[in-house]
Amino acid sequence: MLTATEIVILTFAVTNSFRVIAYLPQIILLARDQSGAAAVSCCTWMLFLVSHISTAAYAGLVLGEPWMMLIFAANAACSLVIVILALVRRQRQQRSVCVARAPVRADCMSASSHKRTLADTSVHAASRVG
Repeated sequence: MLTATEIVILTFAVTNSFRVIAYLPQIILLARDQSGAAAVSCCTWMLFLVSHISTAAYAGLVLGEPWMMLIFAANAACSLVIVILALVRRQRQQRSVCVARAPVRADCMSASSHKRTLADTSVHAASRVG
């Protein structure tokens, strides 16, 4: 029969091992994301990252528990992947918004739209004069 301490240790080890696997759906969704990862809080994930790193260091240096250190290092790696993916998605989204908002150059416009733009400019100029 397991003691209460052994049950707590076993529960801790199992749940934290499964937590590494639980990151995968988040990582997959972020890898496919086209909205700039708006729903992901990088501050929260950075806090998780630092927390996992400090727990891994504590497990390895203070407790001398290599398996616990490895589990939390894996948690830290997954958190880092999420932060990087979110930042990359945001950068790509921002870049695409900037491109969409960029003014259209005259040499990129079709002949009909260029004529229309010139006509609009003449109408506006004439209305300011008169």
